[in-house]
Parts: sequence; C-alpha cells; structure tokens
Amino acid sequence: MLERKPASTMEGKCLRACLMKKFEMMDTSGKFATEIALKHAEKVTDGNADKMKVASEIINACANIQVSSDHCQAAEDYGKCFKQQANARGIDENYQF
Repeated sequence: MLERKPASTMEGKCLRACLMKKFEMMDTSGKFATEIALKHAEKVTDGNADKMKVASEIINACANIQVSSDHCQAAEDYGKCFKQQANARGIDENYQF
C-alpha cells in the first residue's frame, strides 16, 4: 500500500477493504461511498479547485464500476480503477499532494 501498488496477497486486499471501511469509503455491503470519498479528497487537496476537479473525475469514474462481491477483492478492484483513472490523467504513483 505504501508503494501504491496492487496487493500481492489476500491479506493485503483485506487490509485495503478494512481501511476503506474505517474511513467510511466502503459501506458494510461493499459499496463505494462517493460523497465520503469526495469529502476526504477535499481535505487532502485543501479544497484546491483544480485538484478537486481531477479528484472528482476519478472518484465518479470509479464509483459505479462492477466489483467483486468479496469485499477484499472489491477494495482491490476500486484501487485498480483509481490507479487507471489517475494514470489516464497524467498522475503517477510518485505524485505529491
């Protein structure tokens, strides 16, 4: 996770799911919580309009994707989508907030 790479084990996937639930970005049914994610993005970007525009695009693009019914795999699916969407916007794993 610290290297911003996909999990290599099921434990790693479950850790991501646990963190998503802890920060309320995933509900108890494994559904992504768009509004909560946008609130977290606003904090991370200090409300910068340009950064929030990109964050909103990424969040909205991934909000309703089809994910596994397994919450651990669902967290990995969301993470993969976020990474793909970020990369498509020229953001790589070395980005700074």
